[in-house]
Amino acid sequence: MGCRAHVDQASFLAQLPSAIEDSQNSSRFCIGSTFERDQTQIENSAGSERKNLLDLARVLEGEIDLQTNPESLKASLTLEAWSGVRCTTPDRMPIVGEIQEGLWVNFGLGSRGLSLCTLMAETLSGLIEREPLALPKRLLKSIQWERFASNPGESRP
Repeated sequence: MGCRAHVDQASFLAQLPSAIEDSQNSSRFCIGSTFERDQTQIENSAGSERKNLLDLARVLEGEIDLQTNPESLKASLTLEAWSGVRCTTPDRMPIVGEIQEGLWVNFGLGSRGLSLCTLMAETLSGLIEREPLALPKRLLKSIQWERFASNPGESRP
């Protein structure tokens, strides 16, 4: 489970000593994200919110007079939070490949989705098109569905 925090752009920029031009005309900034293992409830927790605000305060310490106080930062911002489940596997490695005839997948990236998505997509494309792969065989085995087979000869459900 993870909690992502957003702040209203106007209230955020008002905290900075010099104006920053918004080149994408976005009304919100994503200021942080958490990863909480073994959570069963999907809800925004005070602890997650505090962690995201502390992280932001550390980044901004040199820019604004916060003294790393998330409560004062929260009071000065219009804050919005969202929580959701991060899809992962028991061994925290993604599953990439064909899990049954004609069904190709790339999932279970967990909190490493942004870091792994390009390499996993390239790997999936190579598997589908039967092209040379960017991964060594040892790593390829670690992301294939077959690693969860209960019988050594079993490959797919």
